[in-house]
Amino acid sequence: MSLANKAQSSITVAFIGPYNWYPGLIYNGSQVIRGYDQLDLTALSDSSRWNADSFFYWNQVALEIAVDVINHDPNLLPNTTIKIKRFKNNYYSVQRKQQNPGYAIAVANEIANEHPDVVAVFGGNFVEDMTADGEVYGYYKILQCTASELRMPLANRNNYPYYFQTTSATGYAEAIGLLLRSWNVNRIAVLAPNFLGDKSVGGYVANSLHSQGFDVLARFRYREIDEYALDNIIAALERVEARYITGLAKRKRLVGKDYVWIVDKAPLSFFDPVPVWGPEYYKEVRGIILLTGINALDSSLLQEEYKLMRQLYDCTKIFATGLHNLLTSNPFFTTEMASTRRLQDLMNYTLFRDTGYNGIVGAPVKLTKNGDVQSVFNIFYMNGKSSALTAPQFAITDIDVTKIMQWKTAKPIFYDGSSIPPPDGPAYTHVFISPTSSTGLMLQAFTGFGITAAIAFLIIVLLFRKKKAIRSGSVIFLTIMTIGTIPSHVSHLMYIGMPTVFQCQARLWLQLASFALCLGSTLSKNARVTIIYSSKKIIPNYIIGDLLWVIATLSVFIIEMILVSSWSILSKTKVKQTLLAGYTIEYSCAYGSSNGYKVGAALWTLNILLLLVLYLIAHKSQNISPVHSEFTLLFFLSVSLSVSAVLAALLSTETNVIQSQFNQSILVFINTCLPLVMQAVPRVAVLLQESHLTTLSGVLSTVRRGTATYENGGMKKFSVGGKLGRNTSVASQSPSVTMFKRGSSVGNDTSEAGQTSNSMANDRKMSVFSTGARKSSRAIVDPSTAKKRSKFTRLVLVSYCFQASKRVSVLPKKWKVGAMAGGVVSGKAFLVFLPHAHDLDSDCDTFPIMWLEKRESKPEFTRHNKQAENQCCVQGTRGFVFLEFLTENSGDGFVTEFNTLVESFFVSVEQKAEPLQ
Repeated sequence: MSLANKAQSSITVAFIGPYNWYPGLIYNGSQVIRGYDQLDLTALSDSSRWNADSFFYWNQVALEIAVDVINHDPNLLPNTTIKIKRFKNNYYSVQRKQQNPGYAIAVANEIANEHPDVVAVFGGNFVEDMTADGEVYGYYKILQCTASELRMPLANRNNYPYYFQTTSATGYAEAIGLLLRSWNVNRIAVLAPNFLGDKSVGGYVANSLHSQGFDVLARFRYREIDEYALDNIIAALERVEARYITGLAKRKRLVGKDYVWIVDKAPLSFFDPVPVWGPEYYKEVRGIILLTGINALDSSLLQEEYKLMRQLYDCTKIFATGLHNLLTSNPFFTTEMASTRRLQDLMNYTLFRDTGYNGIVGAPVKLTKNGDVQSVFNIFYMNGKSSALTAPQFAITDIDVTKIMQWKTAKPIFYDGSSIPPPDGPAYTHVFISPTSSTGLMLQAFTGFGITAAIAFLIIVLLFRKKKAIRSGSVIFLTIMTIGTIPSHVSHLMYIGMPTVFQCQARLWLQLASFALCLGSTLSKNARVTIIYSSKKIIPNYIIGDLLWVIATLSVFIIEMILVSSWSILSKTKVKQTLLAGYTIEYSCAYGSSNGYKVGAALWTLNILLLLVLYLIAHKSQNISPVHSEFTLLFFLSVSLSVSAVLAALLSTETNVIQSQFNQSILVFINTCLPLVMQAVPRVAVLLQESHLTTLSGVLSTVRRGTATYENGGMKKFSVGGKLGRNTSVASQSPSVTMFKRGSSVGNDTSEAGQTSNSMANDRKMSVFSTGARKSSRAIVDPSTAKKRSKFTRLVLVSYCFQASKRVSVLPKKWKVGAMAGGVVSGKAFLVFLPHAHDLDSDCDTFPIMWLEKRESKPEFTRHNKQAENQCCVQGTRGFVFLEFLTENSGDGFVTEFNTLVESFFVSVEQKAEPLQ
């Protein structure tokens, strides 16, 4: 195609920049109309005086070269010539080099409204100017392309839909992260200009590195760097022991074998640097690491005076190629439509993302979704050997910036001449509970023991749920309580290892979940018993049943979880790092935020109210039958929780974090195990005892053999058959209903009751059997007594208690569970008790009732509660014994049998006319 066709139509583009730096130019408004061709090229080309005006001029030349190449290419925009207009968008002198965003906005409006033929804008020098006028060009749908430096705010496609740049910004921070990871570096400081805050490249790098998991020691923002500011920055870097620093190429003091600077622009000089920077210049720049997204072919391309020339060149060529593709995509599109802005809706940055253009910065040049060039990142080091600062490349990333490849034949040379990256800071000792430490092993043991015990008891509850020992404690509430202990035991593991925000929050979640389930189930169960015992009216079935109280327990749990979850969200939990002497870092959980204060107060209030209710129910339980009262559990649990709260407050001042966390874990373990142990141990003991008593026929035969021995006048010893364990707690062992009349009680004085029982057992005048030492394995019958006539009733299971008075309060530990037989020996009526002794070798207990001198003196079994058929009291010669028959319908049968036995004694005496002994 002939070049003559290029003159058929034209499109106008604008070059913008600080043309006011050049004297002698004539303007119409902000447009340069004359004088540009008369600029002093000799001065602008003199490297000895190279300044910003030279820099800008030669980059404008790159735009001119690109336009000239396009205008001489018959295949690119074949019927179109590109024309150029120049506009100044800054009025400060070259000496000031100051940004002027307000003026840039005014110029952008002038171009948009007074120059309707301009369809694209190229150039621009300052970040604030570009972010200001870029929105104006976007509003008027005028394409803009720049290349002076990385500009992260311009990556916002909503604010700048018609903007793209031929530098590589996207992936820069990720490339730094890949490089640092390859060196096993985790600590870095970032310096950035402050006029854009986090929108600057430095702000973007700092935020990105932090999100990648790096420890960003500090981020410094500056506008102008003078000696005072530089001294302050360096002093701050020294305080945080920064070794790897990015963002600032001017260095002072932090130079040496321990430091690595990472920059996106090399500290290049357009003149001899020694007179300005000093004789140590080349040595000081050695080891600086340079990351650039430019697809450089050799190191000479890195020189600053050439870099932007090729990028601006590519700006123009990408525009022309994209426009060419648009015009050829539809036969109805014409150059005239483009030149009059009728195709502007189609000329946003997406048109230029993949034009197929093979340029200098890429082959082909593709744009990212942010509007910058998609590129690999090349990584170089400064060797400091010459003013050209030859920077050999030693690594490169892939196009997606997810991998880094380092050359086998080239390695970075750091300040000291070695290729080994220096450490990123001093060697720190990190203080936390290690899984292999003694404390860590102890916490794991807490978890293992607690979960194992909970699962074991849960299995027992479910397997033996029909046994009275389990049913008396309510299967559903024992199940909830047992399951509720498991989260608390798991929480011990949250103290092990390097703390995380999840672990810090999980501790509270797990511990408070257990607190709500265990305490809620305990309160619900005992509140029901308290209401039943204190009520003087008929109680509705829904109060007696489980459903209401299960709902109450779950309600406490749900409210607790809602509060703790709300508090967790509002409190902004974080892991606190405390730097101690000797480069020691201590880790701890930090809670607290003004936003979560009210929720935290509500959580504390709820738990304090639950503790007060626990005290109240414990107090009320004193007036409840020991068979159903869990006073001991409630009492110890309330005391334990209160003492633990005080200890937790006192121990919170512990400066040793590991010891403080271990102390917390111990308190949690104790308070979690307490209700489980106090519920499980006595019930399991009763189950074990009942398993022995399933051989009741064996025990009966033993008693009957003893009876036959007495009747036959033999000398054989009577002993308790089998090994029966002692159990002293009837509150949790005696599965029964109300023991005595509501509000009444029996026996409170332990010493008195003990002395009375012992005196009765040891009184030779009143007792048939010798009690002997507590470790004696047999109760021996006196030979003279054995010759006398004696008989025994059948053996029955009972819960019993010896007392001196009939109306004295009793503690649960005064009650025993065992087997009982009634008998008549030598004119005396006795009750013989075979207790379930844990030492397995205890004697039987005997309770003399009276001398059988006449029929009117036979023993009376007095019922204390008309509603409880299996409960009664018998008066003996020195006190009372309170009984509860543990098997159904055994009470009346025993009394009848015993009375028959006594009556037969009188008949036998009358028939034989033997005197009473």
